[in-house]
Amino acid sequence: MTQVTIEGDRLCADSLCVRDPELVRFVAEHEDADRPALVERALRVGLIALANAGVTVNVDAVQREFAALLERMDRSNEAASEALTTTLRDNFADADGRLPRTLDRFLGERGELRRLTAELFDPERRDSAIGRIRTLLGTYFDGDGALLAQLLDPAREGSPLHGFRDEMREGLERVAERLSNLEAARTA
Repeated sequence: MTQVTIEGDRLCADSLCVRDPELVRFVAEHEDADRPALVERALRVGLIALANAGVTVNVDAVQREFAALLERMDRSNEAASEALTTTLRDNFADADGRLPRTLDRFLGERGELRRLTAELFDPERRDSAIGRIRTLLGTYFDGDGALLAQLLDPAREGSPLHGFRDEMREGLERVAERLSNLEAARTA
């Protein structure tokens, strides 16, 4: 059995004996003096290859784990995409989604907004905006009892036109009197 010892940065292998016909043939092709360097070089190359093989094994393991991670991420992304698609369809689909149904309930042909505005502007209802405006305008403008009619009635004392009517009558009476005086003077 070969004994291997490590002394600092030296590796020592005592009584190393390898049985491999191909390797024996390869070493036999070289001069006796070159064989120790060849075996030492072969040992170095072999150990480096083994060290790299360990790294390669680790790289392969990392690649496998990375591939598995990518696969899990793809499945997760696909599930999230399907969930998002379902949620968007539930909420925004053409006629079946929640948003279109809600908008139709409030803004549609028979929606709440239409009903509220119809009630608000119903001319037949006294409590609607139109009914209230009609009542308010009627108070000021409708008929002989309306405030505007009372303000513009020249026969009503206290009306702005009542004073105007009196002034006009007095002015016309003065003009008539002057005309009478002029006519009398002309005939005399």
